[in-house]
Amino acid sequence: MSYELLKSPGQIGTMKLKNRTVFPAMGAGLWDLEKDPDCNRLAAYHARRAKAGCALNLIEITAVHLTSRSSGDPSLYSDEFIPAFKKMADAVHQAGGKLGVQLWHGGRQLFHRDFDGQIVAPSPIGCSEVVGEKPRALTTAECYEIIEAYGDAAVRAKEAGLDCVEIHGAHGYLIDQFLNEYTNKRTDEFGGSFENRCRFGVLVVENIRSKVGADYPVLMRVNAYERCLEPGGIEIEEAIEAAKKFVDAGIDCLDISQGSYDIEDIQVPPYYYPVKYNAENAAQFKKVFPEVPVLCAGRLITPELCEEVLQDGMCDFVGLGRVQLADPDFVTKVYENRPDEIIKCIGCEQGCVEHIFDPDMDGITCVFHPESGHELNYQMEPAREKKKFLVIGAGPAGLEVSRTLAQRGHQVTVFEKAPRFGGQIGIAAAAPGKELMLDNMYTMAHLAAKAGVEIRLNTEATKERIEALAPDHIIDAAGAHSLIPPIPGAEYAYDAWNVLAGQGIKEDFVVIIGGGLVGIEMMEILGEQGKKLMVVEMMDAVARDVAAYLAQHTRWQFDKYHVDVRTNTKCVAITEDSVTLEQDGIQNTIACKAVVFATGSRSNSDVEELVKSTGIPYSVIGDAKRTGKLMSAIAQGNELGRTL
Repeated sequence: MSYELLKSPGQIGTMKLKNRTVFPAMGAGLWDLEKDPDCNRLAAYHARRAKAGCALNLIEITAVHLTSRSSGDPSLYSDEFIPAFKKMADAVHQAGGKLGVQLWHGGRQLFHRDFDGQIVAPSPIGCSEVVGEKPRALTTAECYEIIEAYGDAAVRAKEAGLDCVEIHGAHGYLIDQFLNEYTNKRTDEFGGSFENRCRFGVLVVENIRSKVGADYPVLMRVNAYERCLEPGGIEIEEAIEAAKKFVDAGIDCLDISQGSYDIEDIQVPPYYYPVKYNAENAAQFKKVFPEVPVLCAGRLITPELCEEVLQDGMCDFVGLGRVQLADPDFVTKVYENRPDEIIKCIGCEQGCVEHIFDPDMDGITCVFHPESGHELNYQMEPAREKKKFLVIGAGPAGLEVSRTLAQRGHQVTVFEKAPRFGGQIGIAAAAPGKELMLDNMYTMAHLAAKAGVEIRLNTEATKERIEALAPDHIIDAAGAHSLIPPIPGAEYAYDAWNVLAGQGIKEDFVVIIGGGLVGIEMMEILGEQGKKLMVVEMMDAVARDVAAYLAQHTRWQFDKYHVDVRTNTKCVAITEDSVTLEQDGIQNTIACKAVVFATGSRSNSDVEELVKSTGIPYSVIGDAKRTGKLMSAIAQGNELGRTL
């Protein structure tokens, strides 16, 4: 495929773009003017994508007013922030791209601690369990004050040299709160009728347009659907009618999205959402607005999907956010006709979203591309002294370290005991929606081989083979084994890893021991087979190791499959036809002929003992060092490969 439309020039208002790709606004957590007053880190983050060919980058939610200030997110409510934005604009322009900023007020979807005051909203209606604070209703005068603040922030963006602004009118934020009947109970000119509920957003657009002029591009992110848990949320017909008013007020491009904090995951769709999940919504807007550019994001994870939605007239521009975190060179590889070398976004949310909830994470990143969010500190230098390396294990850590070493000029050989790549990922990919994980493993193997790595499958590391190769350094990336607890009768149970690998279970009733990530994968696979399920977990809750952003979906899965969940419960014995559980010192024996252990993993320490016996210098990474998440394994492989 030539991807001609994806690579063709486009235009938003007076802004000419070299192709149809946009790096959309996503919370990066890289804004910290105390530690980084020149905003070098966020500038480098955006410049990296621009250098690789992305036409337009949009800086994430940026506060237009003090009452919308949020920790870790940019602000433009004062002139003091202009220099930082100029720094970012200069960096992106030098890299060959265009840069805009998303102007935003969070309304009720904020925390008061960020600006030392009570949060404000159209009406005193709190927002779900995510925030849990009751806002104060804005006075009419305050509404007009914030409207002016939007326009003033847009002027500052223009003064800083940014090429456009985008108004955030979606995701349950302030403009959306005015628009939605269930969050707007006002009785002044901003509440009541549909026209009145549109008024705040319309006046924001008009205020910006009057201050920046007719020739400065103004985009707007709008919700096709609210997808809220309360009645009265916006449906697409009403959203289109509101968009007509916004376009008449001066909007140059509509950026179509969905969701709010009530149903967060639909804003950044994880692996269990289908590809192109938002394209039909964009197409509905495009039919009504044939002359207005429409931007669509939402799991457009391959160039083929991007070209398809453009050719079908569903949108004019594609939003490639997480796609360009997983592979910042996505656009370059399109131009160079190397789609088979693109590392795909798998929708795992570990790096792009989880950083918002995990205080130990230092801003946005990606499982498959540790450079993302850390561009300033990412150094890949040729090896001063070229060495011969042996990597044991062709899982994610092993493939990453081998490719990185080879790209620096080292000679690298990989021994893999199994007949395939991927390690545990090859097993986990059996779970519903996770097929892309294995696809990425094969892409990583392809990139390693292209860099010069020799990968030997079906090759167990033995002392004889190691000594015959005579490497200068060995890297133990041999991964882990499943952990089977020493429970009487354990031999009668299934190993979850074997079930994920394809071993069938004939019985209709299955007890899963372990309510962590592997236990959930087992629950989904067996639930789809229609089996009656019980999940037994020693801790006080299941899914403790599931990313916060996916927790709601996980709870729904337990409900979907009618799973009997037993927390604070341990398995104490198994027989051919029963399982004995203990809770609060009381034992209960349940008739069951199928028990599955999903109780975690343990490092493959045998390989390290073997390596140690050779006397050759070595390193241990990934699960072979300490069992953990995929992101940690790849990050370790990348760092070691760049520093050895």
